[in-house]
Amino acid sequence: MEVELVCKKGEVVFKEGDVSDNAYIIKTGQIEISKGEGKQKVVLAVLKEGDIFGEMGLIEDKPRSATATSLDDAHLKAINHEKFNELFLKDPASLIPFFRAVFERLRTMNGMLLYREPTVTAKTIPQEERTTSDMPARGEVNIRITLSGATGLAKDALDNKIVTIHKFPFRIGRMSYHAADVLSSNDLYLEDKLPYNVSRNHFSINLVSDSVYITDRGSTLGTVVNGTRISGDTSPMLLSKQKNEIIVGGQQSPFKFEIDVYRQ
Repeated sequence: MEVELVCKKGEVVFKEGDVSDNAYIIKTGQIEISKGEGKQKVVLAVLKEGDIFGEMGLIEDKPRSATATSLDDAHLKAINHEKFNELFLKDPASLIPFFRAVFERLRTMNGMLLYREPTVTAKTIPQEERTTSDMPARGEVNIRITLSGATGLAKDALDNKIVTIHKFPFRIGRMSYHAADVLSSNDLYLEDKLPYNVSRNHFSINLVSDSVYITDRGSTLGTVVNGTRISGDTSPMLLSKQKNEIIVGGQQSPFKFEIDVYRQ
């Protein structure tokens, strides 16, 4: 069954621990994905139009691992097991977004667990740099994040604009020349040539409980964040500075960006 849903601002689509039954496509609006409650709440993602969530409910009969809450009036499409199986037999190409969502979950699952560990901060930012001003009160929307190009190719990728990021995680990777690349899932595609500097799924910008992280998604050459190289095997890098340099690939990569974090 395929059902259209309208969720009001603040409405909970499903809670952590609920029975898994549907996956959801966001037609309009924003959905917050979080774990825990009250002071223990950790915001894992803020999803927007076109994103899919709850996809694991189609695959396993386990309780929901997170809570999904509408941040504004949202229009969703819900798909259950029966509809998924029907589409798989009749129109498998329509399921490519679901497969991308599952593969992305597999790529980032370990990284998301690291956000819950207190050691992440200690590993990624010197003690003397961590101040109360870097830790805004929980629930306050007082961070503005922008992405701009620092080199020619990076500026071209953004059409010479400064982009304000509203969706998290914001994923960046290499453009694929295959129309149906189910292994690639990005919000910004970079056009690269051999020998590649950019991997198909390279890194992501994440806003987790009012802190901004860069996560390498298992790229070949890694991601250089403010002079420090991270890879898929290392912890996410916490951004504490207002201006941050991100190199997609090795130090000599022509894809250099600046991420500005404004705390209001």
